[in-house]
Amino acid sequence: MAPINDAVRAGDVEALRRELERGVPPDTRDGHGFTPLLIAVQRKRADCVSMLLQWGADPNGNQGNNAAVGLTVLHLACYYGDLDCVRMLLEGGAAVNARLAAREGPPAIKPWLPIDYARFGSTNLKTRRAVYALLLRAGSELPTELSERSRREDPYLSRIMDAGSFKAYERAHLAALAKTLSPKLAHLLPPELVRKVVEFYLHAGFYPFTAAKAPATAPAA
Repeated sequence: MAPINDAVRAGDVEALRRELERGVPPDTRDGHGFTPLLIAVQRKRADCVSMLLQWGADPNGNQGNNAAVGLTVLHLACYYGDLDCVRMLLEGGAAVNARLAAREGPPAIKPWLPIDYARFGSTNLKTRRAVYALLLRAGSELPTELSERSRREDPYLSRIMDAGSFKAYERAHLAALAKTLSPKLAHLLPPELVRKVVEFYLHAGFYPFTAAKAPATAPAA
């Protein structure tokens, strides 16, 4: 085992720092082919993820031994549903639309994106939606496939797909919120400022609303 990887497994940030300061490469692989960054994501150690990225760890590193080709740490962070890890990887340059290399199998592998992995990870619907929003705002494509059952179970993602894109959904959501709040704030702000306030404070697009069926008529942001 590599000491730097053991430090991450133990959640020992100071030991990790010492290994990095003495020149150990941040992408050192252990006997299983795991890098410190991969282990940090698996253990949901955002503090270790942050330090490793600061020291130059590859945000697009593959899992290693026997991994599906194209499986990155962002895929796994989305699967485990750690918002801080997902956010830091995206800010660190992780490819939001990295796809697995498809193969017939066995085992069969589909060309899934990080957003596809988010669908099968955390059972907390609120967390999944937050991961979706981070990915979509970073430019993620829509999920590779979504069954009718999945669409029923998750109206948020279903409405984004019906809108055609996250940007279209976000514009429609922003327009609906501004329309609702403008009369209530008319004595304080002109309509164009109400829209700006809504855009800044209410995180349009980050949660479901019921008027996303006709995004084409929504005004541009």
